[in-house]
Amino acid sequence: MPRPSHAHTFPFPGPYDDVVSLGSTCQPAHQLRRCLGLSHAQVFDWLVTTDPGILQLVDSGLDGFFQPGTLAPNAKGVIVDARTDTRFLHDFPAGQPFDTAHAKAAPRMAALVQRWRDLAASDRRVLFIREHFWTGQPVRQADLLHDALRRAAPRLCFRLLYLTRPDVHPLPPDRPDLLHRPLAPPDPPDWRGDNAAWQALFDTCLALPPPPGPAAA
Repeated sequence: MPRPSHAHTFPFPGPYDDVVSLGSTCQPAHQLRRCLGLSHAQVFDWLVTTDPGILQLVDSGLDGFFQPGTLAPNAKGVIVDARTDTRFLHDFPAGQPFDTAHAKAAPRMAALVQRWRDLAASDRRVLFIREHFWTGQPVRQADLLHDALRRAAPRLCFRLLYLTRPDVHPLPPDRPDLLHRPLAPPDPPDWRGDNAAWQALFDTCLALPPPPGPAAA
């Protein structure tokens, strides 16, 4: 079956049709753009998502995502989805009425949700990247996220790259479709991450053989 056309604005490296950030912060999306020249936005690029929250979002197929009835400011004034604790840092400028900002962002969010659903329904080859949030049990969280992706996208040929602070959690052995890699926080702190560490991650992970198909995963 021929793969659907899906134009990129950059020469894509490695054995993948797409490399997609699953958060938890903006850092993976920033580094995808810096290291690979990626400009094809995905729904989780600029959000903060918790470990339980990303599972809910993937399992639900983003049902009810960005609906105004579920969104409210937290104590710091950041708009948060009450169901998943997803935080929208960039879509609600300070001083702008909620309804105005939501109406402006809603069409873009709807398009990104549809892009996610189209990807999940496809048989493309995808590298998903998730930076572990600050809850415990990263190995279990990676397993849960991998299984949620497989349920949501049964035809997809994907590999999950799960990034964990090495000074906090030991890394388990890899599986063909699930890679655990260390990612130390930059010193001094920088939301963009350590450029050299990210480049090394891409250099090694994009050189691996293609991800296994669904039957082999």
